[in-house]
Amino acid sequence: MKKKLSAILVVGALILVAGRLALVHAQAPNAAFSFSPVSPDINTAVTFDASSSGSAISQYEWDFNGDGKYDLTTTSPKITHLFDDSGKPSVTLRVTDQHGSQQTVAQTISVSTSTVRIRREISAPISPNRVSAGSAFQVTITVKFLQSVTAPGISETVPTGWRISSVQQGNALYKSSENAWLMTSIVDPGTTWQIVYDVTVPSGTPSATYSITGLFSSRSVSHPIQIQIPGDNEIRVI
Repeated sequence: MKKKLSAILVVGALILVAGRLALVHAQAPNAAFSFSPVSPDINTAVTFDASSSGSAISQYEWDFNGDGKYDLTTTSPKITHLFDDSGKPSVTLRVTDQHGSQQTVAQTISVSTSTVRIRREISAPISPNRVSAGSAFQVTITVKFLQSVTAPGISETVPTGWRISSVQQGNALYKSSENAWLMTSIVDPGTTWQIVYDVTVPSGTPSATYSITGLFSSRSVSHPIQIQIPGDNEIRVI
């Protein structure tokens, strides 16, 4: 009798444990995230980190403007984002765990304006941003002037030996020896300036990820301006 009762108790314990596990699995995950910097402007990439949501998350969805539509879905807890407009957008994160349970969390972020809004975009033959040695890819830089500035300029730096060919420069002068574009006049608010250039990767370039950096410089009414150009900045040679 004791042996039979003992077996029943063990079975009951297993049922209770299984029931508890089922209950835990049914609970929503803990959505949480941090971001840096805490007070960006429209030309500063913000890093969002949802690692504190836990290790069992299978999907992260981000709504960057609070409109209820998720702008980015990823399996990585860390992402970066550029805000096109100033203000105090509500950023919402929805996480989904391995059992399909979901939870959302929202935080407000203060985004300040700037003299210009500037972005770099890379168009490569192989997506995403990959190119073969000996071939070329294209870079587009778009500047939206939000205030009046004097003699704006852009300079770009590519890996040593890579060749830049200017395709479109608007009203700017192109100085090939410095990979620089310069306007010599005052530019009014609301003006859009776009430069386009091709980059040829030398044959024999080792497979690796390479960086492109650049600087926008100008003067506003009262002070000089220097902005590191945000947006695409890596190209993978395969």
